[in-house]
Amino acid sequence: MKQQLPYGVVFFGDFLRATIGWTLLERGALLMLMLTNGHNGPLPDDPPRLAAICGLSLDEFTAIWPRLASQLTQTAEGLVHEPTEAHRLKYLTYRQRQSEGGKKAMMGRWGCPECRRKPFDGRCLSCGYETPNNNVLRISDKSLNN
Repeated sequence: MKQQLPYGVVFFGDFLRATIGWTLLERGALLMLMLTNGHNGPLPDDPPRLAAICGLSLDEFTAIWPRLASQLTQTAEGLVHEPTEAHRLKYLTYRQRQSEGGKKAMMGRWGCPECRRKPFDGRCLSCGYETPNNNVLRISDKSLNN
């Protein structure tokens, strides 16, 4: 399944409150990092790469990094903007559930993809094929409540 969001998530009130008093360059850089995190997942912990994502020279990026770093959290996978990452994970869980529901409905309508006989409760009694309904993406309940 595609792991990218088809849209960018920015909660404008939260963004404006978090960046009050920031320069336009700082706000623009944070916005680019948030959108990239939302679309692609965790960011690399590599200043030259982060500068390139923001469209800045390394010197410009280094000058504003202390302020940007206050909005990002280091994880095992890389840097994340926590509200954006929580929304991305919620969306991926939703899409996984939608996909599983579609597969189950497809089996009910069209039958087993292997032998085309109608299955019973997600398992084909003729050939033994089972629907892949145990592959649901799991994330912590904490992320779902944000």
